[in-house]
Amino acid sequence: MMTADMETAIRLTLERMDKTVFTRGTNDCDAVMADYWLMRTGLDPMAKWRGTYNTDEAAEALILAAGGNGNLVEEGMRSIGFEPKDGQPARGDFIVMDFHGDEVAGLFLDPRAAFKTARGSFRKFRPTILKAWSCD
Repeated sequence: MMTADMETAIRLTLERMDKTVFTRGTNDCDAVMADYWLMRTGLDPMAKWRGTYNTDEAAEALILAAGGNGNLVEEGMRSIGFEPKDGQPARGDFIVMDFHGDEVAGLFLDPRAAFKTARGSFRKFRPTILKAWSCD
């Protein structure tokens, strides 16, 4: 599988966040960011869960079973050999951030983060980052 360079992957991911409808399992924060990672590395951190949920209730059950969305994302990233990084994230890193008490997967753009929720696509200045992964 051909992988995309970081700036191309960022551009395509931001376009997707902004122009598509939030859909559980295919176009939620985790799915969008898993697809970004797949585009960058050829590895799918969401492979275990693809096609297994398409409702808020099913998504919440997965998140609850993992002990939070940050833990769910970390489990997926570990399944493909990536551990959370130490220190500050860099542009293009996959992050889990706090958004009004929810753990949301997003794309770090330095100093902003981009992410998708049921309420829309957002850019947050200096987000509270809980976990981050780098593929560079």
